[in-house]
Amino acid sequence: MSRNDSADVIRMDIDRGVPMFNHGNAEGTVAVYMAAAEKLMRYGGLNAEERARLETGLKKAVAARNANASAWELRYALDDVNSSLHNNGRMQANAQMTR
Repeated sequence: MSRNDSADVIRMDIDRGVPMFNHGNAEGTVAVYMAAAEKLMRYGGLNAEERARLETGLKKAVAARNANASAWELRYALDDVNSSLHNNGRMQANAQMTR
């Protein structure tokens, strides 16, 4: 999968997850975001820093206190990776590895 394809996966899955979350289905959002992150880890053509950011997001999501928190951890990770994909593989200085 190309880096452009990876950015498309993120955009499409965020577009799917946001309405679910906004209608009270945080668990559905987590499932969508988790599947996207796992797909990107396997096929996304990510650099080491992007993979590390997704790994951190996945770990935090699993350890989160509830589905709302889990969804946000995954969203932060997807947003950071998406930004990097659009910035020639460079994580922004404000990428939230510690959120």
